[in-house]
Amino acid sequence: MKKQVSINTQLIITMSLVCFAVIASAFLSAYLVYLVFYPDHEAIEAAQEDSYFEFADFIWILLMALIGLMTSILLAFRISKKMMLSINALAEASQSIMDGNLSTRVQRNPKTNFAELIQLEENFNLMAEQLENKQNNIMLWNAGIAHELRTPVTILKGRLQGILDGIFIPNDELVTTLLKQTENLSVLIEDLRLLSLIENNHLQLTLEPTDLRLLLEDKLVEYTSEFEKYDFEIVSSLATGKIMCDRFRLQQVFTALLDNAIRYANSGRLYLSSQIQNDQWQFTIEDEGPGVSEEAQTHIFESFYRANHPSKESKQGTGLGLTIIKHLIEAHNGTITYEKSRHGGSCFKVQLPL
Repeated sequence: MKKQVSINTQLIITMSLVCFAVIASAFLSAYLVYLVFYPDHEAIEAAQEDSYFEFADFIWILLMALIGLMTSILLAFRISKKMMLSINALAEASQSIMDGNLSTRVQRNPKTNFAELIQLEENFNLMAEQLENKQNNIMLWNAGIAHELRTPVTILKGRLQGILDGIFIPNDELVTTLLKQTENLSVLIEDLRLLSLIENNHLQLTLEPTDLRLLLEDKLVEYTSEFEKYDFEIVSSLATGKIMCDRFRLQQVFTALLDNAIRYANSGRLYLSSQIQNDQWQFTIEDEGPGVSEEAQTHIFESFYRANHPSKESKQGTGLGLTIIKHLIEAHNGTITYEKSRHGGSCFKVQLPL
């Protein structure tokens, strides 16, 4: 293992060697030039016989070497001092982050003007910010997952314990309740798995030309019984247009949008429309109320966020549906936005490139 040497020492040694190399090269090249161009010059012969001239040359060379050495050491020290300001700050910040303080940032030192070190400081601060955000997200996710799992697990545990204690009779109604809670757990687990794939850039899309009008119409037929159950009337105006997309993932998007409307919208009409404009496939789904408050609109695509709807609490979801929709649409290089509907409720707009 090589012996570790500080930057100060390395710079001073390097600059000193450069200084000596320059002086030696100058002296040797001067001697060779005179030797080649003036091989019989009387001045050279006189200089060889004149010891004073030889002593003067020696003093001159020694003074040049000393001046060059001191200058090199001074410059090396000043440069290394400026570099060490940033390097020491980075080292201290790294140690602080290793100790768990992810809010640590490197403060910009005005005395440091090295572009590479400035870029390194900026990259370090960006990395620290991303680490802090990820830690905060992990904490929120853990809290959200624990909250979402607690209800179905508690119900399952209570009912099963009640069956063992003879409090509950395992009839069809009870089994249906337990099955419903199990299905809720399965949906939550699948949503979490999908979001994990998206967050870690492991989501694989199988792109193929797909007519989204046919895809939507098939989904509406699939939801016929749900619409009848919750008294929804579908008003649709869908344009035909093929785009390159993952058919399965967009089915998930439309499913989540329809589920969201059934959960939170008042019974009445659902307005679905699509058109092709400016090389974009544009789709909107609108309901007749009650919509989302202005405060809630800023959080509507966040994980585990759910708007309250007193009349439909039994249909509350996991709070991941709109988050998944947003990520799946962005994976297709598209966008989704929310605004108040002209019919008094919510309006979701989806845009996908052709």
